[in-house]
Amino acid sequence: MNILYLSAQEDNTVNKFIVGGTINYYMQQNASPYFSTVSIFSYNANDTKHTSFTFAPYIAKELNSRIQIGLQLEYRVGTFKEENRYISGQANPVDYKRLINNYGIELFSRHNIILSEDINLFLQPLMSYNFLSYDEIQNSNVTHEQNAHYLEIGLNVGISYYFNDWMGAMVRVGALNYTNGNWSIKYSDTKKNFSSFGSNLNLSTIFFGIEFRI
Repeated sequence: MNILYLSAQEDNTVNKFIVGGTINYYMQQNASPYFSTVSIFSYNANDTKHTSFTFAPYIAKELNSRIQIGLQLEYRVGTFKEENRYISGQANPVDYKRLINNYGIELFSRHNIILSEDINLFLQPLMSYNFLSYDEIQNSNVTHEQNAHYLEIGLNVGISYYFNDWMGAMVRVGALNYTNGNWSIKYSDTKKNFSSFGSNLNLSTIFFGIEFRI
C-alpha cells in the first residue's frame, strides 16, 4: 500500500515551495527554570514563574515527494520571575527577573517517510547559528548583561498531515542536539567557550505548525 501512495505522490509532485511556521510555549510555576528541560522541583520557598515562547517561520523547496530543503528563522523569548529574593551581600530582598532573547537562522532538510496519501513521518536534520542576550534585573534595574553566540547541529522528528493539496499541519520534536559557542559578560573581559550534547524529548522542544504549498 505504501508503494502505491509513494508512486502516486511522485507522479503528482510539481516541486512546489512550502511556506510555514511553528510555535512553542511552556510555563513552569514554582519549578527550577531551564529552557532545555522541564523540572518538577524548586530550590526555595518563594513563588517563581518561568515562561518561554518561540516562533519559527520557514520556507522550503520540494526536491521530490520525500525530500525538502529549507531556511528557517527563529525567535525565542523567555522570562523567569521571583519576588522577595535575597541576594548575597544585600540586606533587603528584591524582585528578581531574568530575561532571555534568542535569535537564530537555520538550514534544514526534511526526509519524509510516507505512511498514507495525507500523512508523513519525517526526519529533519538541521544546522543553525544563534545569538542570545541575557539580562538580570533587580527591582527594575538591569544588574547583569550577558551575550552568547553558538552553532547548533541537531535532528528533529515529526509527523505531518495534509488536509488537501496545499495546506497541512505538523508536529515536530527535538531528538538530538549539539551546541558549540561562546558567551561573554558585557562591559568586562569575562568570556567562556561552551558546548553540549544530548537528547531533547520534552515539552520545551515540541513545536506545532501549519504550512502551505505554493
